[in-house]
Amino acid sequence: MSDGAIHEMSRAVGSLQADVRGMKEALDNLNRVWGERERYATEVRATIHGKLEEVRVDVVRLAAEVENLATDVAVIKPAIEVFRSARERQLGAQRMGKLIWLAFIGIAGAVGGAVVQFLHYLRT
Repeated sequence: MSDGAIHEMSRAVGSLQADVRGMKEALDNLNRVWGERERYATEVRATIHGKLEEVRVDVVRLAAEVENLATDVAVIKPAIEVFRSARERQLGAQRMGKLIWLAFIGIAGAVGGAVVQFLHYLRT
């Protein structure tokens, strides 16, 4: 082999070495970025898991509160029915009282009219 051919091969090998070094740097950079993203994804998953745990605790607490409210409503319901019934009786009694007063006024008016007519009859 001549010096020119050896020089050409040496240049080709150097170029290949540079390409391999560039690929190694690119792979190292890719691995570094991939590792950073994996760490970030792990942090995000941990945050999401924590938030989901908070939501789970809130849901359990709310379920207990709803159950307590349902129990309270079941206890109070008969009293509400008694109150509603008494209120309806009271409204009925008020209406009946008004009707009795109207009848009394009507009868009193009729009696008063009859007395006036009777007195008028006596004068003539």
